[in-house]
Amino acid sequence: MALVTLLVAFGAFNGCSRSKVPSESAQSISEITLPQLDDLLKSGNVLLFDARPRFYYDQGHIPGALPLSPYSFSMDYSQVEARLRHSSGKKIVVYCGDIYCPNAAKVAEALVARGHVVAIFPGGWIEWLKYHPTGSI
Repeated sequence: MALVTLLVAFGAFNGCSRSKVPSESAQSISEITLPQLDDLLKSGNVLLFDARPRFYYDQGHIPGALPLSPYSFSMDYSQVEARLRHSSGKKIVVYCGDIYCPNAAKVAEALVARGHVVAIFPGGWIEWLKYHPTGSI
């Protein structure tokens, strides 16, 4: 099962077209840029979620990010639900590997379905590392 998950996840990072956010979710999902994410992280006014499979999260992630993968969404969500309920005033941001990874949109849609307003950082982990090679802000 884990091997199948990794193979499916690997496919998501290689050659998949970028997932579009459905129009019904459009008013609750926006996109943010790297400078905007940097500002949010510096201010502490963000709940940041990494939508990549846990294997990739464990290898490295944006500081402060929590795992919330579409492949284990129910389990991951149960672990962050209380934080989300008490996140008044904080922006919820989801990212994935890069602009071609559909996971951030999938997780954002699932969060919107649960009543949250979400932003996607489309450049994801790859863009983060390009401008923050040490991993920190």
